[in-house]
Amino acid sequence: FEIAEHDGAWELAGERAVADGAGARLLLGRAMPCVGRASVLRQMAAVLDGVIEDRTARAVVVVGDAGVGKSRVRTELLAGLRGREVAIVRAGGEPLRTGVPGGVIARAIRDWLGGAELRARLPDRTAEFLAELIGAPVPGEPSAALRAARQDPRALADQQRRAVEDWIAGECTLHPLA
Repeated sequence: FEIAEHDGAWELAGERAVADGAGARLLLGRAMPCVGRASVLRQMAAVLDGVIEDRTARAVVVVGDAGVGKSRVRTELLAGLRGREVAIVRAGGEPLRTGVPGGVIARAIRDWLGGAELRARLPDRTAEFLAELIGAPVPGEPSAALRAARQDPRALADQQRRAVEDWIAGECTLHPLA
């Protein structure tokens, strides 16, 4: 939240727009340093250097209890990426979707591509199975492969996994992807 001093008192001025990599967090208007995370940030930066060098995707998963600094680590890492040629795919778990197969990657794909763009940006098979994964409508008639996969959960999961791999490989040909 944004706070402002007004007539000698602090008041809530509104909600702060949060942008990834926006810089240091503020407390009472003062920048707060990131403490005790240098080692983690170096490890994450090394993974990112490999992504840029090799043009292959890597995943970094940050886990921890509420309040331990996961968001701050993300903010600091993204701030260090300014000016570097890399695309970041972000996703987070949702408590109500715990245990949903493919839930985290589906959210990442939804945020990255949006359902309406799938056919325009991806080969038909990839677009169709990603649409099925993220819950986007499949334009037109579903292919025979999709209809068959819908009858067999294991086959559907395999096809969706292949579609995710194809999507990631395609994005890696365009730019480093982390």
